[in-house]
Amino acid sequence: MLMQKLLKFFRNKSGNVAIIFSLSIVPIMFSVGVSVDYSKIARMQSRLQETADTAAFHAIKGHVDGDYGEEEITEVAREMVTSNYNIHPSDVDIQLNVQSDTLSVHLKTDYSPAFLKAFHLNEMTITANSEVVYEAGKQPVSLFLILDRSGSMAWTNNDGGSKMDSLQVAVNNMIGELKASDPDKKYIRMGAVAYNSYMWSPQSINWDLDYANEYVQDMYADGGTDSSDAVNKAYKKLKKPSELSEHFNRNASVPDLVMIFMTDGNNNYSSDDTTTINTCNNAKSYGMEIYTVAFQAPSNGQQLLSNCASDSSHYFEPENTDQLIEAFKDIGIKVGEKVTLTK
Repeated sequence: MLMQKLLKFFRNKSGNVAIIFSLSIVPIMFSVGVSVDYSKIARMQSRLQETADTAAFHAIKGHVDGDYGEEEITEVAREMVTSNYNIHPSDVDIQLNVQSDTLSVHLKTDYSPAFLKAFHLNEMTITANSEVVYEAGKQPVSLFLILDRSGSMAWTNNDGGSKMDSLQVAVNNMIGELKASDPDKKYIRMGAVAYNSYMWSPQSINWDLDYANEYVQDMYADGGTDSSDAVNKAYKKLKKPSELSEHFNRNASVPDLVMIFMTDGNNNYSSDDTTTINTCNNAKSYGMEIYTVAFQAPSNGQQLLSNCASDSSHYFEPENTDQLIEAFKDIGIKVGEKVTLTK
């Protein structure tokens, strides 16, 4: 009898799953916790690197333009680190070599992991380093086109074609000027975004200017007008730290950031004007250069683009196809000179 009961006990498998699960849940939870720690470390390192790159960009830009002295360089970089990114590194080392126009930013911060402490990692140090070199004689550029494709762009122009036809010819010619200035695709990057009542999906910034040109040549006219989202998209794309990194890696220099904003009409709502102007002001405060082209635009459209332009020399008001082509050619020459003339 006793033997039968013992055999029955050992053959009984009920509850095995619960036992196995309870034994395995600990390592599973620990693995998840370690993954959380490593994910947070990766995000912090990425954020710290973006901070170092942006701080270096603003500081060296001020030095090269002659606005900042040596003491101000360090202060500008430090303020960018501590205020704009909500990161408080435990150590900030900023070094400027005036002779070589080189600025180095070294950041360090500490992280106390939650689960990696089991491996006696009670505190981990995360670092980021950024070095910016200004190359005299070559000023790289990141450029973004912001172009109106509203219904009025289909209207017949003075030469018998549509205003859209005229714009596409003008942009094609300008891009030709820029490609001639940078045949090795080393100094100029370009993106584009079109808008009517809504923003078209933008063409990302690229070293190959043909991508932006193809985007423009595929534009067609319809709908109303709202420039606010498109201008904001261009602003955000140009200020991304990754845009600076593209130039650091290819030409070891700090790029000028340039918008070319074109319309032939008025925004449908005054609130869109207000939002657009606010973004333009933010872009100019950030250090971006804005060219504007009011092509046969009414007074409100002209006023909007005049307010957005960096200054009067950056504002164009063409009334026919020839003047539009000349305006974009002039912009292309000015931008192209940045990478061909000694600064």
